[in-house]
Amino acid sequence: MKQILAMALIWLGLVTGAWAQEDRLISTSGTGAVEAAPDMATITLGVTQEARLATEAMDAASAAARAVLTRVEQAGIAPRDVQTSDVSLQPVWSRDSVSNNTMPRVTGYVARNFRSLPRTIRKLST
Repeated sequence: MKQILAMALIWLGLVTGAWAQEDRLISTSGTGAVEAAPDMATITLGVTQEARLATEAMDAASAAARAVLTRVEQAGIAPRDVQTSDVSLQPVWSRDSVSNNTMPRVTGYVARNFRSLPRTIRKLST
């Protein structure tokens, strides 16, 4: 990337000198490619719990997420390396409303709690 930028600046300097002698026209084209072996991986762990009440679903998801995080810590991954990637609570709607021609109703809730663990490839085995 630095080489491409340096080449563009040099070319721009050459073009600037030519402006005094020719019409003011700038035309560029270029191609760049960067290839590298991956050095990071993101592992996403999560739990989903369904219950009749929203508080029950969220409490169950929180308890399950704590259990997952405990195992992650036991595997040697520091809590500061774990990031929350998604926490959500959604209603579960009745499915019989279409066949009965009635309004859908909430029959429960689904809570989700997902965490991401960005890891360097060298440390992926831990």
